[in-house]
Amino acid sequence: MTRRADSGSEERWREILGVLARESEYDRRLDVLLELVSRASGLPSAHVYLLDEGARRFHLQRSRLTAGIHGVETGGALEGGAGSVAPGPPLELSRTAADEGERTVDTPAGRLRSMPLALDGDLVGLLQLGPVDDDLPRRARQALEPIRFPLALALHRARDEHALRQRLDSALARLDVARRLEGSAVDFDRFVDLLLELALRSTGTEAGFVATVDPHGGPLAIRSQRGFPEGVAEQLDLSPEAGFFDWAPSGDGGALVLHDLDTAARLGIRS
Repeated sequence: MTRRADSGSEERWREILGVLARESEYDRRLDVLLELVSRASGLPSAHVYLLDEGARRFHLQRSRLTAGIHGVETGGALEGGAGSVAPGPPLELSRTAADEGERTVDTPAGRLRSMPLALDGDLVGLLQLGPVDDDLPRRARQALEPIRFPLALALHRARDEHALRQRLDSALARLDVARRLEGSAVDFDRFVDLLLELALRSTGTEAGFVATVDPHGGPLAIRSQRGFPEGVAEQLDLSPEAGFFDWAPSGDGGALVLHDLDTAARLGIRS
């Protein structure tokens, strides 16, 4: 009897931790882990929360809703409640002392059983399952109890690896920008084009331009522009007093503000 129990426990460990070896995408890892949880519990709603770095709030990482709850007809993973017309679980939860123990909670997504996920006694997240009346069905509890620790370990590792990948991607992106800026430094037009591209991308702006002053005292002239309809940029009067923009004082030496609202409306500029 003991040997069979140990064998079953090892099998569950291999199944859960094997997800990390088979899958590389963070969301896909969470989807597969929640699928295992749903299959073990037999309940149609499963939500996983993980503590933030300050250990004060839980953030919803992934949800799985299957047929039979709140009109959801197909199984699927949701993040932040997207993809479902039914009330979803809260996107974040404040940590309380009650989260250290298992309990039943009322949520917009229904009455759920909240189960703490811990590693070496330290709380790392919550698993919420339902709908329930007051407690989990006996069969669901027997199936879930042995997998809570390996599930907490897999979720913790998956999030840590995801955070590392994000930091690496960010560092590589900054390196790429630095290399491109360095390569364009010998060509002023290429340099200005790249600066405009980076500015539009970082601000989520549809259109923009870079104007420079003639070194011999000439007026401002557009050196690079993107996103404007054909001919619009050429119609912008950049003279400092009566033109399209006006200078506003600021701590950084001045900023351009929109002055000619009639022209802006005529050119179709929305904001």
